[in-house]
Amino acid sequence: MESGEFRDLSDLVRRVHIDDLGKSIQSNQVLALTEAGALDAFGPRYGLAMVAGLSGESLPAAVPDLEYGVIERAARERSRLGVSLGAHPLTVFQNEVRVWRKEILNQYGEVIFSEGAIPVGAVPAVNGENVTVIGVLSAWKEDSYRGGRKVALTLEGSRDSIDGVIWDRELTEQRTIGFPPLGWVVAVTARVRIREFEQEDEEGNILIRTVRQLTVQRVDVVDIDDPVHGALKADVTVPAFPVTSDLPSVPAVDVPQEALPTSAADKESVAPAAVTIADVPMLRVPPRGYRRKYASDLREAGIDPDGLEWSPRFRSHINEFMLSRDGAVVARIVHVTSADE
Repeated sequence: MESGEFRDLSDLVRRVHIDDLGKSIQSNQVLALTEAGALDAFGPRYGLAMVAGLSGESLPAAVPDLEYGVIERAARERSRLGVSLGAHPLTVFQNEVRVWRKEILNQYGEVIFSEGAIPVGAVPAVNGENVTVIGVLSAWKEDSYRGGRKVALTLEGSRDSIDGVIWDRELTEQRTIGFPPLGWVVAVTARVRIREFEQEDEEGNILIRTVRQLTVQRVDVVDIDDPVHGALKADVTVPAFPVTSDLPSVPAVDVPQEALPTSAADKESVAPAAVTIADVPMLRVPPRGYRRKYASDLREAGIDPDGLEWSPRFRSHINEFMLSRDGAVVARIVHVTSADE
């Protein structure tokens, strides 16, 4: 049996066996090691992830020079280890975080309310205080209680962390917005709740311990420009994979009876037109944060924003909304981030 240090990823896949039957290490296990940072010596993590699904014999000699953005790299590491050990996103993007503001627009797209966010360590110990706190979403656990469903979350700052809870009514509203990915930078709109506990010290003295918690009303992803680093070489051939759309089916449009020809022959030759996804206008715009902030984008596309039903869809790097009226899809809004362009 060959021993010694692994030379590269291909050498690791070829030599490592996970059971007595000689079964090679699986691609999902290679991906887990990659995202945890265990294979950093073999190349950038995004490049390693791209080739993790290939067999040992077909692995390329050089790993693609591609690396995740800071936030996604930290989020993937956290999902594997339960903690992020690298550069903290709030430290790396402190300038962007410092100038971020929560805005509310009226129906004409005009800002009617604007305020900044405070770091986790600056949450006041004032019961009932309304705050907007910015941090990394480090924990999110949904559970049931007597009043419905709730989420217990943890917001992590660069030095401190604070726990919060979203109760059933606010959680129902959050579902229409979408749940943020774990490890992402978010802004939490909440009310401070102060809880006091009695604690006995080593000498038997009773001490009152004060704990700050958040009763969360809303969670929004903070839009930060955090692109993938590096690039594929010009001579690299990227295989074309079939694209399967997971968009909901669009019902056919009912043509009013009076609009159809009157003769029987003409009626047989004319069928109601069907609306396909390709017929639906698609707006590629930066993330706005609040639905009302899309009003100007919709009006520019000739679409009345009033009375639309919103169906959010979240995928890696892409947030997409399907907009419908009276059961028919009239538009799509696709968030353009650096990873999409």
